[in-house]
Amino acid sequence: MRRLVCSGITWALLCLAGCSAEPPNLNPRAPAPLVTGPVDFPRYMGRWYVIANIPYVGEHDYVGSYAQRTLRDDGLIDDAFLGRRYGFD
Repeated sequence: MRRLVCSGITWALLCLAGCSAEPPNLNPRAPAPLVTGPVDFPRYMGRWYVIANIPYVGEHDYVGSYAQRTLRDDGLIDDAFLGRRYGFD
């Protein structure tokens, strides 16, 4: 019985030790800091239709879905997801 308990504790400690180390990062640019770039927001504003997706629970019965994005005067973006429920009628 004592041998079983000791082997169980040893196994648990080995598993915990294996989870404590960080995996190696194979990206050669990993230490480089992220740099932000310019974004042309007006280009992405407007209506963007959903061509194909896997719907989540809230989108299940909708067809003809699209996202409407609008740039506000204060620089923020309004984003609305719209669609027709149960069909195009």
